[in-house]
Amino acid sequence: MSVRAVKPLRSGLLGPLALLGLLLFSSLGHAAKCPNVQIVLDRSGSMSTSVLGGGTRWSMATQTINSLVSLADPLRAAKIGLLTFPNSGCDSSLKVRPDYSTSFAIASALAALTPSGSTPSGTAIRDTVSLSELKDATRKQYIVLMTDGGPSCGGEPDTSTGTVNQIKLGRMSMPSVATFVVGVGDGLTASEKTTLGLMADAGGYPETTSLRYYEGKTASELSNSLQKITQIILMENPSCSDAVPADMAMPADMAMPADMAMPADMTMTPLDMTMTPADMTMTPSDMTMTPPDMTMTPADMTMTPADMTMTTTDMTMTTTDMAMTPADMTMTTTDLAMMPADMVISPVGDGGTGGKLFVEWISPRELEQGKSGPAVVRGSGFAVAAPGASVYLEGAAGLYPLSGVLVEDEKTIKVFLPADLAVGSYDVVVKNPDGALARLSGGFAVTAVAAGGCSCDVAGQRPVGTSSLWFGLAMLLLMVRRVRQSQRVRVARAARPARS
Repeated sequence: MSVRAVKPLRSGLLGPLALLGLLLFSSLGHAAKCPNVQIVLDRSGSMSTSVLGGGTRWSMATQTINSLVSLADPLRAAKIGLLTFPNSGCDSSLKVRPDYSTSFAIASALAALTPSGSTPSGTAIRDTVSLSELKDATRKQYIVLMTDGGPSCGGEPDTSTGTVNQIKLGRMSMPSVATFVVGVGDGLTASEKTTLGLMADAGGYPETTSLRYYEGKTASELSNSLQKITQIILMENPSCSDAVPADMAMPADMAMPADMAMPADMTMTPLDMTMTPADMTMTPSDMTMTPPDMTMTPADMTMTPADMTMTTTDMTMTTTDMAMTPADMTMTTTDLAMMPADMVISPVGDGGTGGKLFVEWISPRELEQGKSGPAVVRGSGFAVAAPGASVYLEGAAGLYPLSGVLVEDEKTIKVFLPADLAVGSYDVVVKNPDGALARLSGGFAVTAVAAGGCSCDVAGQRPVGTSSLWFGLAMLLLMVRRVRQSQRVRVARAARPARS
């Protein structure tokens, strides 16, 4: 099998615009099923090595993965999973099977791990290729291998040659499983660089540089490399359609109005409409009305004076009837008690969701000043149908509307946190189109820049600073979603019967 080099789109504005054109053009044709993308992450002891700009290889890798998956979730352009290596020896550990909406599960799995052990890369690739999900011939299959050096763990297949062979076997399997290779961190030896280059060639998607693998010496470089990989996968699967996000579904107001539907009591089955000749027969006796039936005697019309009499007793109301005892006017302290929940003044309406509007949490809960990135707001009652719910941060300087709002469903909203927020505490405010508001007081904070200039957190609570490339990709996903939604609305309107 020949090795195929794919040239990614250039960074900057041209790449997203060209990708958008490809996505829109392809959406007019037949859409295949979305691909499986399994992230295979090295958590060997060397991943605790520091990187330029602060933090470690591990914290840089996990934060970048969380940002990538969070951006991909709303569009559901791929089923994404996670496998890490090693587990407890020369083995791997499947954390999340490839599926839609896995960002929370992946972030939780990464937060529970720390670097430790050797580098059984060949075993990890072999275990990933054997996943049942990657045997689905109706989808394209991809592995994104992120490692900080050459494989090494007790012999085959965890040698340089063994790992290259496992990647080749993945490419030759049915269906074929391609591998992108990403080198995490700086300080790789010449031998390790050569090995990663051979692994990238074997995977079928080498980078168009002399190294052949995608580099990630810094957080920014790693972020850019993963964006290039994302672009390639999107280009090869431009309009997959086996899963439709909730916010791309037909708006409720496009369905058949209730007043146009036939009530249940008007439904008439064919059996109900059957009338036999016997049913239509009417004999002369049925039409006969005898004189007694029509007779009304004078006694029937008589009303005596007694019938019209109302006595004084009938009109009497005693003082007892009007009395109100002290007990009737008593209001106990229990009657006056008001629980805190009763004191919440809820605006009229719930945004048409049928549930109470409520903000539970936002993740991440804080961000270093000057950084930007995606965030998830969870709660209930969020308006999904266009124009959907809006999200604001309210601090000492006033209300700040957030951009890039993606209402995934009534409980989940994806947003983008800007880099120009002042240091301080902020309320998270969600507003539905009907005016209903919900607030999470002090739910988010912008912190001062750390002394070392790093916003690193091994637990994954604070994302690395995102570049304009990430923001451009996010806006691209948002534009594609809007275009697809508009197409669905136009089709629904064309198919909707006109009112008589």
